[in-house]
Amino acid sequence: MTRSIAAVVLLVSLAAPLRAQQAVCFRGRPLPQCRAFWLTEFGLSLPDGPFVWELGGMRNVGTHSAVGGTLYLRVDGGTAYGVKPRFRRWLSPVVALDVSPGIIILAGARSSVGFAGHVGASLADLLALSIQAETVQPDFTGGKTIKWSGGARLGAAPGAITGIAGLALLAAYVLACGGGACFD
Repeated sequence: MTRSIAAVVLLVSLAAPLRAQQAVCFRGRPLPQCRAFWLTEFGLSLPDGPFVWELGGMRNVGTHSAVGGTLYLRVDGGTAYGVKPRFRRWLSPVVALDVSPGIIILAGARSSVGFAGHVGASLADLLALSIQAETVQPDFTGGKTIKWSGGARLGAAPGAITGIAGLALLAAYVLACGGGACFD
């Protein structure tokens, strides 16, 4: 009887960490807390002030590394959208370094394919500071130029809430000013 109880206690104690590793978390954390996690980032980049929203997911592939990807949307004077793979290196349980190169489509009258990539440091997957490079079309010449920006991003629940609110405000603006009525 004592051996059976000891065996059950041993199995339960071994199963608890396995359950934690199987978790899909809303806010990213390294193993053993999360096996996989969602990315919901909304940010503002300076100097031009484009809003950037990235939605996706990542999977921890070790105690210090995660891989995944996001769908990318940038809204400012011109819109860009695309796909960005992402690599994350956990520097501690709450600090991470992200590298994310991607292919984007620059929407507008002269739609074209471009590049967007960022390097960022995140704190508890709630706030990140990042530097981004993106190819953009010059105004009057052929070819592309690189636009550099830096900014902050909100992640997890704050990023999701801010992103949804931002899209709702953008939709309200477009509906109200659809025909240019706001600029007459």
